[in-house]
Amino acid sequence: MPSYCKYENRRLVIGNDQIERSIDLSGGTPVSEYILNKSTGYYWRGSDRAAMFNVCGFDFSGATIKFNSYESDNGGLSQRHLCAELAYVKPSLSVTQRFTIYDGSPFISTSLFIRGHSDGGRATTEESAVGGIERDRPTEAPASLPVPDTIDRFAISPAHLRVRAIVLTDKSDGNDCYVHSSDEIIYDHIENNYSGSIFILDAYQSGEGLMVVKEAPCIASQLSRSGSDLRVRSRASGYVDVCGSGIADGEVNADEELELYGVTVGVGSPTELMRAYKRHYSKVFLGSGRLFAMSNTWGDRSRDAALCESFMLRERECAEKIGVDIMQIDDGWQKGLSANSAKKAGKVWSSGFYREDPHFWDVSAEKFPSGLSPLMSDKVELALWFSADGDNDYANFERDAGRLAELSRQYGVRQFKLDGITLKSKLGERHIREFLRLAREGSGTDLTFNLDITAGVRLGYLPEKEVGTIFVENRYTDFVNYYPHATLKNLWMLSELFPARKFQFELLNNLRNADKYEAAAPGDELAPANYDIDWLFASVMVSNPLFWMEMQHLSAEQTERLAKIVSVWKNERDRLYEAEVEPIGSLPDGYAFTGFDAKLGSGGYLILLRESGEARFAYDGISEVEILASSGGFEYKISGGELSVGFEKPRSYAFLKYKH
Repeated sequence: MPSYCKYENRRLVIGNDQIERSIDLSGGTPVSEYILNKSTGYYWRGSDRAAMFNVCGFDFSGATIKFNSYESDNGGLSQRHLCAELAYVKPSLSVTQRFTIYDGSPFISTSLFIRGHSDGGRATTEESAVGGIERDRPTEAPASLPVPDTIDRFAISPAHLRVRAIVLTDKSDGNDCYVHSSDEIIYDHIENNYSGSIFILDAYQSGEGLMVVKEAPCIASQLSRSGSDLRVRSRASGYVDVCGSGIADGEVNADEELELYGVTVGVGSPTELMRAYKRHYSKVFLGSGRLFAMSNTWGDRSRDAALCESFMLRERECAEKIGVDIMQIDDGWQKGLSANSAKKAGKVWSSGFYREDPHFWDVSAEKFPSGLSPLMSDKVELALWFSADGDNDYANFERDAGRLAELSRQYGVRQFKLDGITLKSKLGERHIREFLRLAREGSGTDLTFNLDITAGVRLGYLPEKEVGTIFVENRYTDFVNYYPHATLKNLWMLSELFPARKFQFELLNNLRNADKYEAAAPGDELAPANYDIDWLFASVMVSNPLFWMEMQHLSAEQTERLAKIVSVWKNERDRLYEAEVEPIGSLPDGYAFTGFDAKLGSGGYLILLRESGEARFAYDGISEVEILASSGGFEYKISGGELSVGFEKPRSYAFLKYKH
């Protein structure tokens, strides 16, 4: 059944064959009546009648309610989907509530947009009602409005409820674990508060689950955050509040509509909701349709010191030998010098580029006297690094977008790594969104972005998910902070929540700086030099592998190993892109047997990775396998639908195609 929406008698119903949500506006405020799992007939509902949102002191009294519906595909970046909008319009302030649903997906997203002048403020977190004095009855149900700065609210009534809260982390320069989760059976007689981005509510007596995603940056990057992200009570008068709009007091703008943080809710079995969400995410983020291998020389830490035409031509020659698709030039291709430049003259970072030099983003005539045209090739695409100018909340967004579009048209650049972003307000966030949109529209190509989340205050994993891949982390052998098992661990954990094709994960020249690793931890078998470089590639090949190195310094053996595995990967990557990738085995720690199962129809692919520990592994439901690539010393047998494998030596891998 295709997605549908109906607005009749001041009631909105939106749904498809998986989910339905009903909004009652008969009292002048939007009240979430129910969320229905259409596969089982289970309703998430209760007696709570508080409004769905309470932001910026908006008073619903006297507001005119307008309805609109339309279809969109986010400019070709997403599958076509249905949007339904309710606009609450007052002379000085208006709020638009947008609902989005995709065919075949058990999820509905809600976004809020606000424009005008507001006299209201945001409340701080409420004090707990527990004071040591016992009461004969629970505290009263909420009044007609939820706690201020609530962006979605719906009634629930399970007698018993388990909540899983997942906290996502970015700013990976200072973090090396990006997924933290906790489980708790709630105490129904108080309001239970949780921080995080993703929540699974498990009504375990009925086997029903409800997933709640706060479509916002990670906690440390959320704007104007003052309390928890989720508030839960259960039973007949129970409710769920999603809190934190991201807007500050007095920030509402009469000239520009501001988008607040959003919410996605989904229904299903608690054990299957995460997989369902990955499928939903894949409808929003279509991507390029193919995994890609990209190189970037910054990983060898010479920064911009070596950059010049002859240096990059040698890199292109190596890229062609190995089979790298895209050669990206990081900070340093441009005329202006950033604070990350190897030259001491660089002063600016994140903002002030045009104040420093109106021609900051011209191609450096010193390094590339003929421009970037000599680097263009039919075999290897060119990509560039860029940092939007943060002055006055990214007020130069149109100028920045125009420059990217110009570079795209002139040099065929279809990917830009976006770095240096530090968001300070909702207005700045709006300008960054407009910058992304205008750059795509002006380029005349299918322009996309590599969104760096290594530092700063950035959008992270959830907002603007349709616009490109995520550049997850910087790691360097120079600093002894690159360990292959740690990079694998981070991809492995994120692949449980998101499509693996959303990410770029790095492999380095593992023979560089072996002496530094030996000095730091003598005899450490987890040091990069103890791995074969094709193992490093295999460990990240369900993502978009990033050759974070100066490839011209690889040995002949390293180049040969990489060329061999990349060739095999390229033959299969289109199907890997379409597959549902799941982590298997144990959490990588350097001694596990681990890997990925890329499910596709009646079969799929296994990437099996032996670290420094176990030698054998068994996997059910396999009738036939084909070895596409391996480290050697790999053996297997199939008996009764169980695949048993073993590796002769530690730190080995196998890339298999299988049938059920």
